[in-house]
Amino acid sequence: MIMDEFSQQTVAQMEIALERACERFPKELSSHEVRKEIANRILERAVRTEATIKDLTDAALAASAALVRGKAGIDGQRS
Repeated sequence: MIMDEFSQQTVAQMEIALERACERFPKELSSHEVRKEIANRILERAVRTEATIKDLTDAALAASAALVRGKAGIDGQRS
């Protein structure tokens, strides 16, 4: 369980990073699956380093940007 591996402060920072990234998503990308993918990227960063709130938020925003680009590429092919 995540609470066993990280301090309460780190978990709170991970939650904040997730919310910050998801606030920037267009509504069509704010699904549970998208949030889950971003959360996984945040978790990966937290496991690798002593991550600050900035590090975690950067990881979340990078994941969201990649997902948005992927969505735009798919939509562009359909047009």
